Amino acid sequence: MTRQTTQAPQPSQQPHATKQAPTAGSPSPHIEVIEYGNEKNRILIIDDAFADCDQLRNVGLSKYFVGDDTNFYPGIRAPAPEDYKKKLNALLQQPIIDTFSLPSATELELGVSAYSLPAQPQETLRPIQCIPHIDAPDANQFAVVHYLATQPFGGTGFYRHIESGLESINPTNVKQYFAEVKQQAIQEGKKLIRYMNGSNTLFERIASVDFKFNRLVVYRSNCLHAGNLDARRDINANPEMGRLTLNSLIKAKG
Repeated sequence: MTRQTTQAPQPSQQPHATKQAPTAGSPSPHIEVIEYGNEKNRILIIDDAFADCDQLRNVGLSKYFVGDDTNFYPGIRAPAPEDYKKKLNALLQQPIIDTFSLPSATELELGVSAYSLPAQPQETLRPIQCIPHIDAPDANQFAVVHYLATQPFGGTGFYRHIESGLESINPTNVKQYFAEVKQQAIQEGKKLIRYMNGSNTLFERIASVDFKFNRLVVYRSNCLHAGNLDARRDINANPEMGRLTLNSLIKAKG
């Protein structure tokens, strides 16, 4: 796993690292790029991302959180503020283009954005909730996780499917991949029922980004990933005590 940072670039680094600070958010954000795995996928990390992050967290603490039966997220969510969405788009425009080698004319379109809290008891998880996932098999969609809790929680892990060697999923292999994983999950049975937090018999964790207040983590939505969740530490429906994040999806167009 290799790292790139805008503060101390090395001659051997690839030209994809962001070369200038974002124009929105915190006055002095720190940008780092991690390249990992056999597929050389990239993770964009921005620390001290928003100058008003305390206020953003306080807004989240006052929200009414609810579950969503339309997806497999093991927790509760509340809508993100509209002004946050605009700021996030402005903050990430150039860093995403630079990090992921997108055309300079690329425009970002923000989709879903919500405060999120993992809150489902571990023993009630379904097998699909106990393995790394993708948000979509689309390399032009990006997931953004903004860490808002001040306590030490688990971060975000990135994985390789051991049998196939896949680290990301695309439209050509998505059906075969999910068919294989479904059969493997059936065979594993109850042994699989626990929050993902490191390697197991089906997946190898090949990269991880620690949880840190006001850190943004950006990656392609088709990369296999999961929260590093400890059932005793990270599962709490109280936004003041739980692993509070803002999760967003961004589509790159053009």
